[in-house]
Amino acid sequence: MRHAPVPVTPCSMVLTVKHKDGETALQSFRRLYDAFKKLIRRKLWKRYFLGGLWSFETLVSEKDGCWHSHMHLIVFRKRWVTELDALKADWLAVTGDSHNLYLKQIQDIRSGVKECVKYMNKPSDFDRMSPDHIR
Repeated sequence: MRHAPVPVTPCSMVLTVKHKDGETALQSFRRLYDAFKKLIRRKLWKRYFLGGLWSFETLVSEKDGCWHSHMHLIVFRKRWVTELDALKADWLAVTGDSHNLYLKQIQDIRSGVKECVKYMNKPSDFDRMSPDHIR
């Protein structure tokens, strides 16, 4: 089945991985980034996206005290994503345990870029971190 071509369109995407007890911030980040590198090599990703820009955010979860890493992306879609459930399944396949993938078209590119890159400058929340977190 052929998809109708659409103009290259910027979209906001958020990818998360499940918290793992005892994992360091660096381990959480690496697990997320390694899964992302696998995702962008998959056929479904290549079918829908040309590329993009992304930023990482790693913080301490209020619920369980574990590190919570996620990526904020602007991806450039080259056709309508008709297989969002399949894309989420690909994310689950590369992470092994995580299915959270959010995708929404950006209406205003300026505000979309601002939303994505603000996480690179967001200060750490040291008040919620234990000495073990900081180590």
